[in-house]
Amino acid sequence: MHIKSLLTCIILSLAAGLTAAPKVAQAKYCEGVVRGLSSRYNAATGSGFLAIRELPNGASAKLAELFNDEKVQVTGRKGNWYQVIKQGGSDEGWVSVRWMHNSCDY
Repeated sequence: MHIKSLLTCIILSLAAGLTAAPKVAQAKYCEGVVRGLSSRYNAATGSGFLAIRELPNGASAKLAELFNDEKVQVTGRKGNWYQVIKQGGSDEGWVSVRWMHNSCDY
């Protein structure tokens, strides 16, 4: 009888642990740095800058430009695009992951 009661307590404890609310992870700041762009700027060909776009695709409107060594806050990812906020909070949008190195595991 004693073993049956002990097993029942263990099973109930495990079940309670499985249904408990999961712990929420603390969000951490993620910094991205633009790397690998051409040093020659050409707006017509898209060379020498990284466009911050309105949507995560190359066809959406260009909101701003980033250059080598500029830093941004990375706030999310969708496929091959990072959602970013330019330093100073002046521009927010999407950039290609190809030209961005970051401090997080995106």
